[in-house]
Amino acid sequence: GALAGAAACGLFCTHGLVMGYFVTAHFSPLAGALILLGIYILFCTAWPARDLAAMAVFSVLFLVKPHYWPAIPFALGYALWRAGSARRRAVVFAVGVSVPLLFFAWDRTGRCSPTCRS
Repeated sequence: GALAGAAACGLFCTHGLVMGYFVTAHFSPLAGALILLGIYILFCTAWPARDLAAMAVFSVLFLVKPHYWPAIPFALGYALWRAGSARRRAVVFAVGVSVPLLFFAWDRTGRCSPTCRS
């Protein structure tokens, strides 16, 4: 059940051998924790807005490491598939793309930095 899943996640995140391996492989433990938290929220909770909370967690992966950006569309696709109405799908989509959009919209001038201009 949910308690066993939470215990397994806790053991996984605190096990020295596993964490030592991931550190030597240049793996960000934050990315692993975010993925596990998103999966836990999505599958082990009965919250009415669990798809929104899980999508918010998965969208933060955009800021952690570029290697995990592909996880966002897969999580978004699953959350959209699970959403019941068109309004709910629109809200889930907005939550899922909010972090990447805010990241790219951060430049106040609307232009690229001087290093990327040709």
